[in-house]
Parts: sequence; C-alpha cells; structure tokens
Amino acid sequence: GDNPRVIWHPIASSSVPRRINMKVAAVLVAACASASAFVVPDFRPRVVASRSAAVLKSEATGTTEPSAVGIETPVLEGFTKTDSGLQYKDLTVGSGDNPKEGGWVSVHYTGFTSTNGVPQSEFDNSRTRGYPFKFVIGDGRVIKGWEEGIRGMAVGGTRKLIIPAELAYGNVTAAGGKIPADSEIQFECELMDVGREGTGTVEILAENAKISFANTFENKFFTAFFTIWLVSFLAPRGFFEANGIHF
Repeated sequence: GDNPRVIWHPIASSSVPRRINMKVAAVLVAACASASAFVVPDFRPRVVASRSAAVLKSEATGTTEPSAVGIETPVLEGFTKTDSGLQYKDLTVGSGDNPKEGGWVSVHYTGFTSTNGVPQSEFDNSRTRGYPFKFVIGDGRVIKGWEEGIRGMAVGGTRKLIIPAELAYGNVTAAGGKIPADSEIQFECELMDVGREGTGTVEILAENAKISFANTFENKFFTAFFTIWLVSFLAPRGFFEANGIHF
C-alpha cells in the first residue's frame, strides 16, 4: 500500500501527528493550483503612487536649489502665468469636484522636455503604464509646479502646464537622465478623480495594502499552498477521513 508520511497539522495534538495519504494530498495541491486563478482578488496589481513617476521630487539626481528664472520669462500665447512663474492653459474645463487639501487626486498625464513652450521629447506617460498617478495635495512629494497646476483643476478637466526649472528639478537631472539640468518641462494632465479632504494619506496606504495583498495571491503556488493549509485548519476530521486522510 501507500507509505504515509507524518505532516504537522495546526489543529492536531502535538503528541498525535497526522498521517496523510500523499496521493490525496497531491490531488488537492493540483486542484488548488488550478483553481488559484479564480480566487485572486480583483485589484490592480501595481502600487498607487508609482515610484517611477517623473513628477516626484525623489526623481531628481542631486539637491542643489534652482535659481528663479521662470518668473522672468514672457507669457506664452493662450496661457495664464501665475506669480510663481508657472504657465497653464485649460484644454477642457472640468465640471466635477476640485482637489482638496490633504485629499488624494488621481491624474493621467504625459510629460515632455520643453523649450520656450515647445514640447521636445516625452519622458513619462501614465497611460503607457496603464493607470493614473495618485498623490496627496499638500504633502510635498511632487514638484511644486505640478501640484500648483493640479490644484486649480476640476475633475474631467485637461490642462497643459509649462513648468520652469525652478518649479521642477532646477539645475539637477531627473527621471533617470531624461530631464536635463536647468530644464523647462511641460505636462498635459487630466484630472480623473479626487478624494476627501484630509484623508488622502490613509486612503492611499489602505489601497496600496490591498494591491500588495493581491500581488501576493497572484503567485499560484503560494495560493495553492495557502488554500490547502486553510482547508486543513478549518475542515472537520470527518472530511479528511472520508477522503482517505487519517490522523
């Protein structure tokens, strides 16, 4: 007959090891592995605030403070210029909610290097990554010109931003060298959604936790192993004996 092996079981007495028919166990493993694709939670398998997003301050290579140059540049045709030197133009005026202090915003964007308002080479694109970028208004994680430009939008709106170096990355390189030092950059942004005031950090942490959980269960071997362990922990003794598993 079969040569049963001793396997530890969480609900068995430490002095009475469970003896499991290995053929039955193998069938359970195969069945759970096949079924694991159907029990993976339906969450987006990526982090919310992508660490590769070129609007993050952390993308800068160096810490030298920029000089104020954009304030002196002329206003481009069709654009509005703010006191900080940021220039923006609304391509579509949104009709939804506005960003709130301490709340998250969700933005699709394309970023380009820029010379006097003329786009040059693309360095980042959220649509290519397949999901919008989320950040918290007022937490200081993104470059100044980007946050200032997003603050004035409404959900459903699209806006073009021309950001001088001092509101971007100054005289250091960024985005893995795609943005040279002392570079003006520009973005075309679409505000997709906004969160509640003051809750952005907590809500993003919670969503990232869900996504991390989903990523773990995308590993089918882990899912199968975990499923078998959970069944063995919860199922009554009679279930195992009826299937040739004795302890």
